[in-house]
Amino acid sequence: MRTLFLAALFCNTLLSSCYTNKKNEDDLGDHYKYTFELENEHSSHMDFEDSTIRVSFDITDKSIHFILKNKAGEPIKINWNDATIALSEKPSPVIHNSIKYNNRFDSMRPTVLAAGDTIKESVIPTFKVYQNTTHMHDFYGSHTYAEGPWKVADLLFLGLQR
Repeated sequence: MRTLFLAALFCNTLLSSCYTNKKNEDDLGDHYKYTFELENEHSSHMDFEDSTIRVSFDITDKSIHFILKNKAGEPIKINWNDATIALSEKPSPVIHNSIKYNNRFDSMRPTVLAAGDTIKESVIPTFKVYQNTTHMHDFYGSHTYAEGPWKVADLLFLGLQR
């Protein structure tokens, strides 16, 4: 059984352009549009293919979606515990579709893809997933914490400066 590391494909993703699409000064904040392409001799735009796999990527503001086909004559294994994505200088572990946000730091079972099978998945860097927490003080100065909804921060926002 072959082990497939998607991290190499994620790391080959190249941010090729960025521009603002702010409409007017009354707009709330800046909005950016990014264009991506894979940087590899076996790729075209957001697709990669060799004798073992074919994969197509779609990168949104919150996650990376992909469709992976096993072209090998044997099963391949996606070891999610080894998969990382580097959005800044430091690689980050990822979580995929079937992982609950509150289990994002737990060990993940690998996905085995039989020969000829296709899988549709999405990944999010673990550090981009967080839960809103409200800190409250009562009359006596005690602290209480109310857990709010889970949120996913924008995938590529790294604190850009104007």
